[in-house]
Amino acid sequence: MGAGPADKGLDTFKTLVYDPLIDVVVKKIIASASFLSFGPIAFIITAVVGLVADKIYAALKEIINFQYVLLLNEQHHAAFVEANQSLRKIAKEKGIDSEEYRNARSKRRSALAIFARYSGT
Repeated sequence: MGAGPADKGLDTFKTLVYDPLIDVVVKKIIASASFLSFGPIAFIITAVVGLVADKIYAALKEIINFQYVLLLNEQHHAAFVEANQSLRKIAKEKGIDSEEYRNARSKRRSALAIFARYSGT
């Protein structure tokens, strides 16, 4: 999945929370056994844990972005349904030649455009 609207906030979270947390985990792993701190072993452990953590983060990021789009889609669908119901009510009460009907039709058109933009993936 491509970049989503929540990417900027998630990248800030990664920089401020996730990466330092992974650094602490790597240090604890290396400190748990003294032989892990000799030679290139510490470097290899850091690289492997970092690679796995980045893969996990990328998967979480996709899930969060997907859920964000679904939430937006639900909100836009509800707004479209409400605009459509309002239009039908005004058509019955005031007629299709009234100014209120033209305004409601314009609002429904805008709501549909937004809904179609977020639901068309």
